Amino acid sequence: VDFGIGTPERTAAGIDAQTLVRDHLSLVCPGSHPLAQRKALKWADLAGHPVITVRPGYGIRPLIDGAAASAGVQLEVVNEVTFLSTALWMAASGMGASIMPSAFARHAPAGLVVRKLRAPVLSRDICVVTRRGRSLSPACAAFIALMRRELGAAG
Repeated sequence: VDFGIGTPERTAAGIDAQTLVRDHLSLVCPGSHPLAQRKALKWADLAGHPVITVRPGYGIRPLIDGAAASAGVQLEVVNEVTFLSTALWMAASGMGASIMPSAFARHAPAGLVVRKLRAPVLSRDICVVTRRGRSLSPACAAFIALMRRELGAAG
């Protein structure tokens, strides 16, 4: 394996992680949803609204649960999914609002709006992970440069 893409919180000895982009959590909901009319959303604003999120223990769920707890809000979780794409389509169907990384939310179908969640703002670094001291092939380096440009343009 030449490299990996991930969101490491820490790296093991002999491993390097270079940040491609800093991503944050956003709310995705239909344009008709009451929260869609707001430009800035706090986690506390989610109280009383049906929420679709990933299952406990999956990916971003610990971040979501921690942010809700620190904001003092009990999320009304109506669906727990394995894949973020499922959450997007459930939100598009009007089943609730979904919380997801902005890098994924930018692929939301027409009719959905994306709002950054604040207080607290949660972010994580999307990184290229490599073995320390190992050179990448020209093809791998070109692919990483392309990802850096694309993700930077989206951020």
